Amino acid sequence: MNTFTTAKPHESKSAISRTTLDRDWPGDWRLMEDGFRRHSQSSVRADWQRSSLDHTESWIVCGDHKDPMGEVRVFGIQAGILLIVSPTSSQLSAHVRSQQDHLDRWLYFLKEKYGLSDVQSGLETVDSKTYAVTAGSINKLAVVSARACVECAAMAFKN
Repeated sequence: MNTFTTAKPHESKSAISRTTLDRDWPGDWRLMEDGFRRHSQSSVRADWQRSSLDHTESWIVCGDHKDPMGEVRVFGIQAGILLIVSPTSSQLSAHVRSQQDHLDRWLYFLKEKYGLSDVQSGLETVDSKTYAVTAGSINKLAVVSARACVECAAMAFKN
């Protein structure tokens, strides 16, 4: 006996819309905060670099131990997804919203919101040509991320 029913296309969209509208967005952000807070004592950080050689920017998440670093990274991916699907998405800059990589989206969001620490500029020489390089970090990534989640939870309350 088959107990499953097949939803019609217009019904599934409606169900998805109801689920999205009825979500506890502040609660989702608080869960993200809790995940980041578990690693608040770690030294996990995100290092950013921009090079004028090929006009690229890149992020690397690094830190003290593999496990906290991996978990903070995964929470960052989840937070990057939540940025786009939650009501906070309307408040994102075009640059943050345009990021296809979820972790990069989260890290650029943090960079815009709080800035970078330890910003340094320098020069690199490739094939006898000199190019500018700028780098900086988001230190204590878990702590900064937890703080941002609290602020996103506040922004997600329905008016």
